[in-house]
Amino acid sequence: MANDGGTVIVQPGVYYENISFLGKTISVSSDGGPLVTIIDGSHFNSVVTYAGGEGTNTLLNGFTITTVMPCEEAVSIARTQAP
Repeated sequence: MANDGGTVIVQPGVYYENISFLGKTISVSSDGGPLVTIIDGSHFNSVVTYAGGEGTNTLLNGFTITTVMPCEEAVSIARTQAP
């Protein structure tokens, strides 16, 4: 789990995850780019969620997002959020 203001560099691979930034301003970037770094949501809700006060410097960069639950968004951003 990253601290507010932190940076996470993700190695290439397939990650079966659903991500919530939990209101933190953090940077999450892939080391190898979107062709080799994949977030697979396993059909469980939105794959990435910004919903709790994340700042404008919150970043998700260099990923392919796949396997989204039907009737859900791949990335969910609350209307009051900055990113």
